[in-house]
Amino acid sequence: MKAPLCSVCLKSEIFCPTCQEKLEKGEVSELDVKVIKELIELEKEFPELKDVEFKKSLEVGPLLVIMFSEHSLTKLSSVKRAIAKKLSNVFKKKIRLIESTKDIRRVAEELLAPAQVLGVNTIWLPDGTYEKKVRVERTNRRRLPADPRTLEEILRTISNEPIRIVFE
Repeated sequence: MKAPLCSVCLKSEIFCPTCQEKLEKGEVSELDVKVIKELIELEKEFPELKDVEFKKSLEVGPLLVIMFSEHSLTKLSSVKRAIAKKLSNVFKKKIRLIESTKDIRRVAEELLAPAQVLGVNTIWLPDGTYEKKVRVERTNRRRLPADPRTLEEILRTISNEPIRIVFE
């Protein structure tokens, strides 16, 4: 698995100057280090993990979102649920494995599953700013993996855009 830190640093937990700098600048968090270590351990059981690239992890409320580079999850499609279940047992949180992409709809679909996303709209506000509106069917509200505000916060953090989840 490709990761933003050296494999030697991860095993020894003594970071080289490059990896230490990434930690100090906030490019890599302590949570990222823990997640990467667990993913490396899971590589023994799931060799498909060797072909993916870890980007970032994000913990908000009851969810732990693990982001991989674009097109990485297609390589994990057969074992994605098993990996998420193992990570869930380790971190004691709901796990979402998603691809890091600019396509808000794809990110929302992966994050909100099993709830179905109807669409993503851009709303232009009178002051010249905008916000994205992720539309979800009202009957799917109870199928969301967490409360809507937590999911909005995750989507905002991932996309760096103002996002609202609305139910129709």
